[in-house]
This record gives sequence, structure tokens and C-alpha cells, in this order.
Amino acid sequence: AKSKNVLQRPGLADRLDSILSDLSTHNPNVILLVGQLALDVAFPGQGRSITEWRGSILKPTSGPFAGYKIIPCLTPMSVFIKWDLWPLFRHDLERFAFEIDSPDVNVPDRRFDIMLSADQCIERLNEISNIPTPVALDIEGGCNGMTCVSFSPHPLYAFIVPFACYSLQDKIKTLRAIAAFCWSSTPKVLQNQLYDNFVLSFTYHLPIRNVVHDTMLSGWEIYPELPKGLGTQVSIWTREPFYKVDRKIALRMSKERLAKVSSSEDDDDEEASDLGYIPTALTSSERDILHRYCCKDSACTLEIALAHDAYLKRQPTGPLQHFRFNMELLPALLYLQLRGIKYDKQAANILTTEFGGDILRIQTQIDNYVESVWVRHGSRGPKPVSVNLNSPKQLAELLYVRLGYPKQHPKKGREVDTTRVTTGIDALLELRKRHNGTDDDILEWILQFRKATKLSQATLLRTDKDGRIRCSFNLVGTETGRLGCRKSATGSGANLTTTTKSLRR
Repeated sequence: AKSKNVLQRPGLADRLDSILSDLSTHNPNVILLVGQLALDVAFPGQGRSITEWRGSILKPTSGPFAGYKIIPCLTPMSVFIKWDLWPLFRHDLERFAFEIDSPDVNVPDRRFDIMLSADQCIERLNEISNIPTPVALDIEGGCNGMTCVSFSPHPLYAFIVPFACYSLQDKIKTLRAIAAFCWSSTPKVLQNQLYDNFVLSFTYHLPIRNVVHDTMLSGWEIYPELPKGLGTQVSIWTREPFYKVDRKIALRMSKERLAKVSSSEDDDDEEASDLGYIPTALTSSERDILHRYCCKDSACTLEIALAHDAYLKRQPTGPLQHFRFNMELLPALLYLQLRGIKYDKQAANILTTEFGGDILRIQTQIDNYVESVWVRHGSRGPKPVSVNLNSPKQLAELLYVRLGYPKQHPKKGREVDTTRVTTGIDALLELRKRHNGTDDDILEWILQFRKATKLSQATLLRTDKDGRIRCSFNLVGTETGRLGCRKSATGSGANLTTTTKSLRR
């Protein structure tokens, strides 16, 4: 188990004393922290993740490495295990080599206006409307409410429109100014523009015109094997230290919500999964953190777009042409997301009833079979109760303990975790393949139960107020560039591309 205080691990203190002695002797300009343990030592008790903080140029003010410039990076072993991480590892080593000549920490000195009045915001928006140079924007929130919007006409400057701080009249005035900007000829830059454009178009009838660059798409053209969220791209294409954790700090989320938007998953940038949130009574310091966070998002997005554009123009024409082709597809996908699909709720309810009957019938068959086995073995012990087949624990106890089937263990690559058992679909299919006699029909029934349950869930799709279902598309949802599909930002729909033909009501 990982110790809460890494410095208390046996033997670590002596090794650390030796390292610190060497550091005082050599006084290096920069230290490369390789792996999670080294990062934990540098920031004891802070719980920083190496996958989040790798590549950041830092100078701790406390701890063993206080006063030294440090750069965390992944371990070579992690790259051997997952070769997709090689570009990140190579980048961090190149950054380390670039930093060896000076102990100074040179990170972007960005200026943000985070508390402008409504009139000041309108003035700024007018200044950046109908200009020839690109402007990046980023929203905080979703279809249930928008907290703020940031605009960055330069990588070192951004300003915020703080909706949560305005009166209704001020919100109306600034929304009109934002609408004028979005409809202007100014070239716009966004990260995953389908999400921001959908939220503004669907909720406020405010589409964004003339989007010339989507950094999520250009990032895929360069590194299709890497995560495409803004957090990863910032670590590669800018010198901005990791900051995505600021969003959690500012919003004071519950533990459940905190887990859902883990920054290590590049939460709000890569997937349109955030249904929107309106923070409750933020303190002034929390509000400032959120506003600065949003401004960093737009400023970094613009900096990344400029870097991507320069990089792609130096490459063969293929990637640049494909990027422009993908950009041309975005308006059509936005139309599909906004239009949605008419959903026959009455037909879906009929199917739900049919599948419910199948589930009840299969459950009864399984319960009767389990009882017959109990009787066959002399009715020893208490009479078996109905098994919850949706419970992996109860199903594992039924299959591997009461019925005696060989235990199936979860696999990860070539490794098998023999400390745990699994009742996943692969395990059930493997058991059915090996045990296909008449006394093994229960395995077939369990598979049928799984199928009927999944089909039943597919008929319970939530619709929007207009009776239609929607989904969110991702043009680079996979390494190979296959179109991804998932639940809409409104909360309706699902991955509609995998909906069985018989269920397409």
C-alpha cells in the first residue's frame, strides 16, 4: 500500500540524504525527476500524479528539492510497457536538455482580466470582432448553465465574461455582444469546438461562425496515439506548467463529481460528457481560480493552434490536407447534433415491456435450475434465494462456488490476475465454449439474460424536451480516426452508431 508520507518509507531517508549531498556538491541547474516516487519525494503529501505533471518546469518552495528547477518525466519502464507514451518521454527529455544551461524557470507570463464589468466586456468583445487575426475562446459549463467564457486574442492575454457574477440585465447585454462576436468574420480557434459550439447553439441559439482551427483535430494529426485533451497538448506545445487541477479546487465538487471529472482523463476538453454545472456560492478566491483557469484554457489553445499550424506546414501536405478535410466536416456534424433524431417513445415502451418479460422468464429458469441442483444434492443447507444476475459478486458465488465451474480470472494483455475472479462476457463465453452439455444450459441463460438486459437499457433512452434524442460526435475518437459517438451534452441519447437495427425506433 502506498504510504501517505512517502518520506517515511523504510530506507528512503538514507538514500535521499545521499542524493541531497550530491546536489549540494554539484548544484545542478535542473533535476530530472524520473517516475512517481521521485515526484512524491519532491512534493510530499500533495498526491501529484506523474501522468499529469510530467513535462512541467517547476521550482518547489519546500521539500527536499526546494529552490531547484525540476522537470518530472515518465519512467523508461512505463514506455516499454506502453509504447504509445514514447512521444511524451522523448519530449520531456528534450525539454530537460534544453533547460540544462540555466537554473531560471522561464514560464509564460500571461495577463488575464478576470473581473470586468459588463460594459468593459462588451468593449473588449467589440475590439476583437471583425479582425483578421485569430481569437481563441473557451466556455465553462454546459447545457444546464454557463459559468463564464474566456477570449484570447493573444497567447499571453485573455479576458473573462463572468456570467455567474452578473445580473440578468448584464447577462443579456453581454450575450448579445458575444453573439455579435461569434457571428463576426474574426477567425475563431477552439479545443473540441463541437462541444462549445453545440452548447452555445443549443442553449442560447448562438452558433460560432468561421471556426478556422480545432486543436483537438490538429493534435490528432501529429500524435494520433496520445490523449487529445488540452492538458496533454499544453504539456507538449507550451511551457505552461500543469494547471488542470485548478478546476477541481475552484468548484469544490463532491467526491462523486470529483471522480467523474478526473483531470488525468482530460475531462472537459476531449469528450462532450460534461452536462454543465453551476457552482454554488463560490468564494472570491475560488471564483478567481476558476476565471484564471478558463483564461489559461483559451490562451493555451491559441498558442497550441499557432504551434500546430507551423508544424503541419513543415510536414508533407497529407496531414495538413486531412486536417482541413476534418475541419470541413464539423459543420455537418454540428447540424446532426443540433437536429437530433425523432424518437418513438411509445414503440420503445412496448419493447421495454417485451424485454422485461424475457428477463423475468430467464430469471425464473435460472432460479428453478439452481433449486433443482440444491434438491439433487439432498436439499442440504438453506433453500437458495433468487440470484441477482446483475451483481458480479452474487454471480461469481453462484458459478464458482455453488455450481463448481472453473474460476475465470481477469486478463490485462498477457497477464492474468489470479487474485480475482471475473464474470465478464469473455469469461461467460469461455465457460460456455468448454461446458456445452444439457446440464450447462444455465450458462446460455445467463448470456441471454445479459443480452436482454442490454437491449432493455437501449430502449430507455432519455429524450430532450422536443421529444428527440441527440448524441455527441468526435471526429478523432480513436487512434485510427474513426468517428466516435456518445451521449449528448444535453444528457439525452447514447452511442447511437451501435444501436441494433431492430431498436431504431
